[in-house]
Amino acid sequence: MKRRRSLYLFVSFFVFLLLGAGIGAAQAAAPLKIMLDGVPVQTDVSPYVDNNSRTMVPVRLISEALGCYVEWNSAEQRVRLSLAEKVVELYIGRRTAFVDAVEQEMDTVAVIKERRTMVPLRFLAETFGLKVDWQQEQRTIALQ
Repeated sequence: MKRRRSLYLFVSFFVFLLLGAGIGAAQAAAPLKIMLDGVPVQTDVSPYVDNNSRTMVPVRLISEALGCYVEWNSAEQRVRLSLAEKVVELYIGRRTAFVDAVEQEMDTVAVIKERRTMVPLRFLAETFGLKVDWQQEQRTIALQ
């Protein structure tokens, strides 16, 4: 009888452990959402978190959401965003960015994924004067 009870407890514990892991994996796989002033921002390529724990978004998202002008130089692998008097230049695969011609070190790099230039959201949003707030439970980044 004690063996049966021990086996039952072990199996129950194992099942709960597997269920808990499944729930955690499902939450981790939930897509990221981006809100700008309370309005959802849609993208053609899903935002993702890179190996440096930074949210990467298509440069098109930034340009359309903020009204930035974007230039792409394929020979230099450089994307240039400008808004009013502020100019930001990012290079694919480089941590060095230029903000108004002043060199700044980023903690991640711009990349090309699914034929889209993906850029670090927080770096660009804060550079252009936006407040960035991460809402963990909703997996939402709120920009204001």
